[in-house]
Amino acid sequence: MKKTLIVALLASLTFASETENTQTKVLNTLNQAVDRVEDARKDTMSALSSMIESVNTARATSQSDGNRSISTKIVETHAIGTIAKSTAAVETAKANALALITQAIDKLDANATQIISDAVASVEIAKANAAKEILKATGRVEISKTQKPMDIKFPKETLTVAKNVSAIQIAKATAQTEVARSVSLVEIARSSMDASMPDAMSQLTTEAYENLEAIKASATANISSYLTKIEVVKAHMLSLIASEVARVEIAKVDAKKESNK
Repeated sequence: MKKTLIVALLASLTFASETENTQTKVLNTLNQAVDRVEDARKDTMSALSSMIESVNTARATSQSDGNRSISTKIVETHAIGTIAKSTAAVETAKANALALITQAIDKLDANATQIISDAVASVEIAKANAAKEILKATGRVEISKTQKPMDIKFPKETLTVAKNVSAIQIAKATAQTEVARSVSLVEIARSSMDASMPDAMSQLTTEAYENLEAIKASATANISSYLTKIEVVKAHMLSLIASEVARVEIAKVDAKKESNK
């Protein structure tokens, strides 16, 4: 009922002046977008129920003294990395959606309704998926608290490795979010400029037009230079990340060798 009211309200407010055929298409588009969001949310609620059941079962059969063991801390550390990635996915979806919506509005795209509803739905679906991943990570931590501490030969070293992996995940998630936001801002600025350009261009003198072309050429060259620098920095950062990942993997192998002795 709530879904029907929302869709009907959106359709009537936004497209009251459209033809009956267009209204039907718009309504179908909005319905499909809302359906995708609701499916994602149902999936999240299912994950929540499953997590609660697993945690309750683990607590019922728990023989742990309730203290946070090293193994629990390791699980918690991995969970932090998962939460960071999930949160970044939502922020990335928001940035992408914002750029798409702005472009659709500025260009008065014939498919604007589809673009906007899909963009909004993608953010809500990303939120639901992130919530599901966070719930799973939280559930693993809670279950770990109820279990007897694992016999880890090098507990401190293993925890350090887990923290390093988590730190890499958080750094990558943060970078992903910042890149998405930057790209989104560029796309929004470009879209706004393109939308206002026809009116502005019609009022330019020949000299002003030539100056504008010169500025555009210079800006294009500068942008190419900046993009090249970004790629160089990205390559450098990726090599650093790869180096850290390799260190972690080597530490894992060494830990396994020591535990097998």
